[in-house]
Amino acid sequence: MQDVDGIVNQNKQINEKYTPLCLQERVHNEFGVLLKENEAASQRRCREVLEKLADTIKKKQNIGAYARDGGLHDYENDINSLKKSYRNMEGLGVKVIYLLQRSFILIWF
Repeated sequence: MQDVDGIVNQNKQINEKYTPLCLQERVHNEFGVLLKENEAASQRRCREVLEKLADTIKKKQNIGAYARDGGLHDYENDINSLKKSYRNMEGLGVKVIYLLQRSFILIWF
């Protein structure tokens, strides 16, 4: 059986661990971790969706479908169609616009 000093010491440690400031800090830290995990998951999901949507454009590029008169116009139409499909998809998360902008910088150049 613990003595009175042991019980008081244990209660003091518990109270220090769960003070409002300590709890607030722990919640803030955990929120930061969850936020980073959410961003990473969103980025992975967005990248997967963009790669799938861009498959048709890549296939057309590989067979030279855009290397003809009017090819640039067709390419621009396909890109705009891809953007519209991407924006209308649900469940992409917080990185939806960031990845779209970043991907099209890479596609155009």
